[in-house]
Amino acid sequence: MLKNLKVSKKLFTGFGIIVGLVIILGILSTQKMSVVNDQSTIIAVNWLPSVEITNKINTATSDYRIFEYDHILSKTDEEMTKNEAKMKDLLDVMKKDLEKYEKLISSENEKAIYADYTKEFSKYLKMHEDLIAVSRENRTEDALKLIRESQAVYDSFSATLEKLVSLNVKGAEDASKSADEIYLNSKILLITIISIVILFSILIAFFITNSIVISLKNLQDGLFSFFGYLNRESTKVELINLDSKDEFGEMAKVVNQNIERTQKGIEEDRKLIDEAISVLGEFEQGDLSQRLNISVSNPALMQLKEVLNKMASNLENNIDGVLKVLEQYSNYNYLNKIDQKGLKEHLLKLSNGVNTLGDSITQMLVENKTNGLTLDKSSNVLLSNVDKLNLSSNEAAASLEETAA
Repeated sequence: MLKNLKVSKKLFTGFGIIVGLVIILGILSTQKMSVVNDQSTIIAVNWLPSVEITNKINTATSDYRIFEYDHILSKTDEEMTKNEAKMKDLLDVMKKDLEKYEKLISSENEKAIYADYTKEFSKYLKMHEDLIAVSRENRTEDALKLIRESQAVYDSFSATLEKLVSLNVKGAEDASKSADEIYLNSKILLITIISIVILFSILIAFFITNSIVISLKNLQDGLFSFFGYLNRESTKVELINLDSKDEFGEMAKVVNQNIERTQKGIEEDRKLIDEAISVLGEFEQGDLSQRLNISVSNPALMQLKEVLNKMASNLENNIDGVLKVLEQYSNYNYLNKIDQKGLKEHLLKLSNGVNTLGDSITQMLVENKTNGLTLDKSSNVLLSNVDKLNLSSNEAAASLEETAA
């Protein structure tokens, strides 16, 4: 999959995953810290105030009981009034605390226990009113009897109040323990996620780096092979083995196309050069009829091919012209001459030599003809003289015969 992505997309994807993991880590951290904070808030806002208020009420009920005893044992109205004021103030504080506590009740069980407490405490307050009335009349024994009778009710609501205290203490302890567990679990989870993020980051960095390194290595090997082929260090070239769709893959594709094009051109050039060597070898042995027939895409070599073929044609035509003239010379026709138009150096010298040879032979023939004609004329004179001599001889012989007779 990675090889089909652009390098920029690989990097963006890699860093995007890392950033995403970091964001997830941050969200989870925030959530877990929020849970821990909620537990701390519950402890601070609910359980601890509940424990504090129930303990305060429990202490206040004890003080309230003591003030009742003090009222019974008071000797003067002033002392009774003072104790009644203390009990009233204490009861007012207790009522306010109970109102606060009612808002902190968090379960049906706690609500039921609190209902039992308020019911029993209301019963106790009614007994308290009777007790104060009897105490006001200084009926100490009757008052003590009433306070002893109220002891059971006091013990009952005190026990109920203790239940509320214990319930809230346990709730606070459970909340604290839960917060500790949540913190520990959050710590383990965060450490695990951090480890996973680090591992993923390393793996992503490894895969992206490895992908880039492999692409560069394949590209490098392909180029080295191509350069070795160009420098004639090897007879074949290997294409870059890279089929990815990233920048390196596109680069490899373009390079491979140029390698194939260059390789094809070099092989064509070599074929033409080999053919040129073969044709020139034939030229060396005197066969000027050979031509270069292979066509290539190299303009310079095509121009060389045209020049060599034109040179061969010119040489062949010129040699054929010389041979034709020489053939006519062999047939005693010395009238034709070699056309020297466009000839230079050796061909010009050759044509001059042949033409000079023709002129020399023609001159020699003319001289021979002249000499022949002269000889013919001389021979005619000689024949005439011979004839005359013969005639004279015949005449002399006749004269001698006549003389002898």
